[in-house]
Amino acid sequence: MEYIERVKSYAFWLLGLKDFTEQELKDKIIKKYEKVDLEELEKIIQYLKESGYVNDEEYAKSFIRSKYNQGYGWIRIKGDLVYKKNIKEHLFSEEKNNYDWFQLAKEIKIRKYKDKEFSDFKEKQKAMNYLIRRGFSYEEVEYAFEKD
Repeated sequence: MEYIERVKSYAFWLLGLKDFTEQELKDKIIKKYEKVDLEELEKIIQYLKESGYVNDEEYAKSFIRSKYNQGYGWIRIKGDLVYKKNIKEHLFSEEKNNYDWFQLAKEIKIRKYKDKEFSDFKEKQKAMNYLIRRGFSYEEVEYAFEKD
């Protein structure tokens, strides 16, 4: 029982440092306490979820807002949430509609390239690939390169 209290205490300590997804928290705890009973761990995680300490949906909203402000596109953000953070897409898919991804692509292009005119096709392709790597769709990238 004391062991479980230590695990729970460690979970609270981690959450005091920063927010974690459910999966990240499980991974951290398992890494430190290799012999932890997985059923007990599930009970601890469930308690944390019910108490509001762990909420993947809120984490995803915060993550999206943060990455949007850093200039990343929806494709990159969605990939990070699904594949790196292991959050189910249905928890955050509606959040996409709360942001203007076309305008962000245009702002990032202007921030990076100012008002540069791309006369060379290779130069323009390189600039467009930069936005695609940041997670913008081809349509958003085309919009960013349209003449005003």
